[in-house]
Amino acid sequence: MIESPLQSPDATRFVAAIEENLFALAPLFRHLPGAESGAGPEGRWTVTDVAFPFFNSILGTDVDAAGADATIERALTRARRRRVPVLWWTGPRTRPRDLGARLERHGFARDDEAPGMALELVRLPAADPPPPELTVERVESGAALADFVATFRLGFGIDAAFERPWVNWLATLGLGDGAPMRHYLARWAGEPVAPRRCCSPRAWPASITSRRCRRPAAAASAPRPRGPRSPPRATATAALGRSSTPRRWACASTRPRLREYCRNRRLLLDGLRGRPPPAVR
Repeated sequence: MIESPLQSPDATRFVAAIEENLFALAPLFRHLPGAESGAGPEGRWTVTDVAFPFFNSILGTDVDAAGADATIERALTRARRRRVPVLWWTGPRTRPRDLGARLERHGFARDDEAPGMALELVRLPAADPPPPELTVERVESGAALADFVATFRLGFGIDAAFERPWVNWLATLGLGDGAPMRHYLARWAGEPVAPRRCCSPRAWPASITSRRCRRPAAAASAPRPRGPRSPPRATATAALGRSSTPRRWACASTRPRLREYCRNRRLLLDGLRGRPPPAVR
């Protein structure tokens, strides 16, 4: 278990903390419709009735090379039975080291990769106050949750068919202080532009960066105003401490310099392209 906060951070501990924060998602998928989950050398896995790859993920695989192909076949059997796509995550601690190549031989294709980044909060530079048009709020209502998911979906190009199952899943997890995730939404002049989540039962202090921000439609199409500043085109960053509200801000050129410590790659097996999500109660 990673202590919170890290008392003597180094590269190895940063990588472990980054991956554990990612792995903390896996048990939460069991709240999805028809979810089946497990944990072992194969990693932490979930398969659901929702044909959205993210909801059918495998993370943290640690198996010997001799058993790797059989492990992959077991996962494929589950996916074929449900007729859903599977997203298999690999990272610096994945074993065997050639798991990605093995997955490709079984029909997986490289999907994307995400940098694992960190910043020591004690090294945060002084930051200017946020511009008056920018606010960051914790998501605590159904309406704000709908805005959060819609903005996230648009920023990552996710099919609109999966928006309602996603909202219902997060609502099932809860939005209060005891929830396993906290969600934050940046608004520019009242319009949602950037979502972010902090996923940890113990709410580790973390520097979190929204890689893809949605600019308001009006601002994106209109000439740059000379009066109030338009929303920053660069990433908006909020550094979060233990409190439930952001305590430091940085926008565009003033953002803290996060350091990349690892990369987590995703490989996708599209079990059934275009299948609509089931009705979610």
